Amino acid sequence: MEIRGQALDEDEDDDLTPIDVVLNDCGPQKIMVIKLIREVTGLGLKESKDMSETAGAVVRSGLPRSEASALAQQLVALGAAVELREAERGVAAEVDLFLQVCGPNKISVIKEVRAITGLGLKEAKDLVEAAPTLIKAAVAREAAMAHQELLHAVGATVELR
Repeated sequence: MEIRGQALDEDEDDDLTPIDVVLNDCGPQKIMVIKLIREVTGLGLKESKDMSETAGAVVRSGLPRSEASALAQQLVALGAAVELREAERGVAAEVDLFLQVCGPNKISVIKEVRAITGLGLKEAKDLVEAAPTLIKAAVAREAAMAHQELLHAVGATVELR
């Protein structure tokens, strides 16, 4: 497939510029792409599968150029379409995950909130019903974005602050 990027030249002092690896399409070897995503992100199987099915999902963010290129080449070798982007500067390393609206699939949202927070059924239900509310504070940006994608997949509206 291909690696796209916005003028990402190989300069030696540009290796310090943080780069995001964005998966646009997982290609024909979806299972192998999911395994690689699990390996590099530490996410579970379901989260990795959801990430592979979401066009424009950021697999890793803030990597040095050499690591980002290596990861992109691994994904491309599996047939995936990958894009390298300069990471946004001044972005906080940790963010808070806020549930704005639970949407039509309340039970699915409760299940995801339980998985994210480790709360029991009643506590997760009360948290979801109290929306808009804070789900989890001081979450690593990558993990928060993965949680946001999962909650969006089940119909919830989530905001990172």
